[in-house]
Amino acid sequence: MPGFRWVYMLVAAALGLSGPSRAQPMGYRFSRDILAQWKQDPEWSNYQNYAVQFSQIGDYANTLAAQSAYEKGRKQGDTNIKFDPAYFARFHAVGAQQELLKRTAGRQLVILNEAHYQPLNRVFTRSLLAGLYRQGFRYLCLEDLANGPDADAGLNQRKYPVQGTGYYIVEPQYGDLERHALALGFTLVPYEYVPGGGDAANPMARMQARETGQARNIQQILTKDPQAKIVVHCGYGHLVENLLGDGQFGFMGAFLKKYTGLDPFTIHQVDLLEHADATLDNPYRALMRATEPSVFVDGQGALFNSAQNSEKWDASVYFPPTTYQHGRPTWLLLGTERKYFRLNASQLTVAFPCLVRAYKAGEDLSQAIPADVIELPSGAQDRALVLDKGRYTLLLQDSLGKQQQLAVTVR
Repeated sequence: MPGFRWVYMLVAAALGLSGPSRAQPMGYRFSRDILAQWKQDPEWSNYQNYAVQFSQIGDYANTLAAQSAYEKGRKQGDTNIKFDPAYFARFHAVGAQQELLKRTAGRQLVILNEAHYQPLNRVFTRSLLAGLYRQGFRYLCLEDLANGPDADAGLNQRKYPVQGTGYYIVEPQYGDLERHALALGFTLVPYEYVPGGGDAANPMARMQARETGQARNIQQILTKDPQAKIVVHCGYGHLVENLLGDGQFGFMGAFLKKYTGLDPFTIHQVDLLEHADATLDNPYRALMRATEPSVFVDGQGALFNSAQNSEKWDASVYFPPTTYQHGRPTWLLLGTERKYFRLNASQLTVAFPCLVRAYKAGEDLSQAIPADVIELPSGAQDRALVLDKGRYTLLLQDSLGKQQQLAVTVR
């Protein structure tokens, strides 16, 4: 039964089975070191950790490969997907950003989700923020922000994230999402539940404490500012709006809806993602021909979602297969004025391979999250940074630990 599927997912999340372990982040590692550890690791449940580590150095192909290996090992498809080609046939593609912003204009609460290994989801959320700000949204709640005694109290004044701001924040596109939101004028708000000493031992009870605690933390914004318009960026199924059974079980989105009386507009970015192995794709992807991020609308204006149940979420976003330029996904430019910046190999004094971290001028290199990170395997490899206009300090490091700094300007 579908309800029990969600109950299982709640338990799985409580046990840490729905995503990578939140152990201390490894930092930026060379791809060959990540790959060697992955290939020697027999535990499929660890493979999404390697996907996350590849994402942190801009190695998108290996990010997808490790995630596909994780999903194959898990051997568990999403039973919420109700595949029906006849149902899909009544929908047509429209550009996601424009259509979604039409739908959010009258709402007070918008929730988007992400897959924690997937920078594309962060780039897409970033692409909506300027439009949401124009609609009056002023608060951006991020699940990844550390909360409680570990919260980054200086984030909103400093205007850029640092090590310790969050766990997944070390991935540059997450850092860019936060920088962009702060530059627009958003207030960033942590909302993660901080467990107490008296939390129940039962996994289901612990998970429900987390979901309800997250919802209560977001609700506090409305207690202080009843007219506040809030954007929430969460992980995976936390956005699901419907409660289960007697209304005592569900995810953060459902409890937030219950506690506030507001109907959130929920944007599912995970259910239609690409995989390195297309056999793992949601089967609806094979029917979708759009060449840009899209949602699908029928003649009555209803939005497609792959669960065929708008009580769970409002819209499913389709992302077309990734194309590359200078070794980077072209979607990195989505909704931005960023440019490709290529290094001249003759400038480098470090050996190959080397990691390149780009820090915005004026930010603390010892603490700041880089604006971009890439690995250069060789001097002949065509691989570019993707950066906004401005001045940067590039920190290069080879596998022997030798470092080099370069001051550059992106025009």
